[in-house]
Amino acid sequence: MKIKSEAVRVTARNPGWLLTALIFSIAVFSAARAQSERSDGVPVVVDKAEMMPVIREVPLTGTVIAPRTSLVSVSVGGLVEQVHVEAGDRVTRGTLLVTLDAELARHELDRLKGAVRQAEAELADARRRLVEAESLENRQSIAESEVESRRAAAKAAAATLTQRQAERNLQQTRLERHTITAPFDGAISHRMTAAGEWVDPGTGLVELVNLNDVRIDFAAPQEAFARLTRDTPLSIRLPGQPEPVPGQIIRIVPVTDPDARSFFIQAKPENGAAMTPGMSAQGTLRITTDQEAVAVPRDALIRSASGRTTVWILDTSAGKPVARERKVEVRAAFGEKIALKQGLDAGTRVIVRGNTRLQEGQEVRVVD
Repeated sequence: MKIKSEAVRVTARNPGWLLTALIFSIAVFSAARAQSERSDGVPVVVDKAEMMPVIREVPLTGTVIAPRTSLVSVSVGGLVEQVHVEAGDRVTRGTLLVTLDAELARHELDRLKGAVRQAEAELADARRRLVEAESLENRQSIAESEVESRRAAAKAAAATLTQRQAERNLQQTRLERHTITAPFDGAISHRMTAAGEWVDPGTGLVELVNLNDVRIDFAAPQEAFARLTRDTPLSIRLPGQPEPVPGQIIRIVPVTDPDARSFFIQAKPENGAAMTPGMSAQGTLRITTDQEAVAVPRDALIRSASGRTTVWILDTSAGKPVARERKVEVRAAFGEKIALKQGLDAGTRVIVRGNTRLQEGQEVRVVD
């Protein structure tokens, strides 16, 4: 116990002792690692430079829209009795949205129903009188003019009944239109009326948006139009989305905006990502050109602070694999590939991992 306490006191008096020991251990480990790398070679991962078509990446900016948006309005005038929905409510087809005061319309319908019954009775009486006249005509007990008069009266009564029925049906339709329902499934984006307001035919009551079929409208530069098809690869990034996802081009609108020198692409994510109208979106088109170039993985490039761009290649011409530095010039970048203007031939093995601290001619060891 005395020896242990003495050691603790020594350590407490010399707090730098632990730091010195730690630095010494790191130095020994680094020296051992360097010696291992000198004997076995620095472990690296390699890939091949390939000749491939140059792909032009076109950045896009777009907005999520709902192609099916309806301003639900009234076809008859009236006093708003009740609004049954609020902004943000989800509704299905046929859901009651707004009710108008229909008391006067119901009274008018009752009056017209009575008019129809009266017309039916008058037609029945006119037909009965006509039948009596026709029976007397066979016995020559009535003037022919009287028969024709009763026949005309029956026709007039039938026409009157048809008119009264049409008026009743019209009023029935008007009464039914005092209740406004959702024409399709969707969400209420705006409510534009309240109970007690008078509305005229055509007045908007609520805005209904179909959220099951939202799309993204992208503005694309006119230079991309000639090579753009519905099969052109497109990636889409939405707010809050960590990685871009593949997109599907639904339609290309070939109408150029003369001010912006652009046209529109309508697309949607293939994974059904959650989005709502009004959201912003970023997209990238990958358009294949007629040109080819040697391309390497993006991780093969080393960029210095001075702006110099190089690639380390694997050289096995002397037997042992060593690293050789090659200066390159970038032509285009697309996805995980970098197309080069010059500096490498197709088939050259390039180092993509372990290439940050290499030295010219340094021996390396290829690992998976």
